[in-house]
Amino acid sequence: MALKLIHGPPNAGKRGVILREFAATLRRQLAAADTPAVIRAWSEGDYGPGRKLWAQLADTGLTALAAPQEHGGFGAHPVDLILAFVELGRAAVPGPYVESVAVLPALLAGTSQAHRIDAIASGEQVATL
Repeated sequence: MALKLIHGPPNAGKRGVILREFAATLRRQLAAADTPAVIRAWSEGDYGPGRKLWAQLADTGLTALAAPQEHGGFGAHPVDLILAFVELGRAAVPGPYVESVAVLPALLAGTSQAHRIDAIASGEQVATL
């Protein structure tokens, strides 16, 4: 799945269709990821399956949603983030997604640490507060 986002009002015709497709695709991807096994491993201290899932989601562009475009991100609309986090919650995906995907890109933008956004957006770096 590659993310296709169109900037504009969330309910505007084509954008609404793309958002529904995005959510459905993410839901299918997460259903195929066997998140219960990832959660069990995570709770036992084995972060390997969680990191693998993180890498898969990064490959789709999920970790770049809120990052500014100049840092390799999509600069997505808040509605895009909400849809992504609803699906992550539905699948009970473990990990600091809110911090890495939504909070830190906003906090780091325009600071001397903004260069870190690139690694977060690519999924190379997992970040938390």
